[in-house]
Amino acid sequence: MSFDVRTEYQDPETAQDYDHKRFSSLSGRVFQWAESRALERVLRMLPRGTWILDAPCGTGRLMPLFLEHGLRVIGADISAEMIAVARRGTTRWNGRVVILAHVKELH
Repeated sequence: MSFDVRTEYQDPETAQDYDHKRFSSLSGRVFQWAESRALERVLRMLPRGTWILDAPCGTGRLMPLFLEHGLRVIGADISAEMIAVARRGTTRWNGRVVILAHVKELH
């Protein structure tokens, strides 16, 4: 069985379970912790209201971090299913601007 990134994440169930499968292990949690620490240092330097591009945004797992820093996010991903998960995850940010776009693969 071969892995094709262009098709793997187009499945709704795969997209819904992605974060849990990728980040629930010890190595996944350590990675996420280190990533968040590094991003925190950079995000503190950006003025509130700054637009940032999160691409590929996947399930939008980093969007809460960006929004908590007062940033505006444009999320883009090749997977419409991952974007759907990201949209559901950002509903609690009522009134905040979050633009999520499905970007088709360019040839």
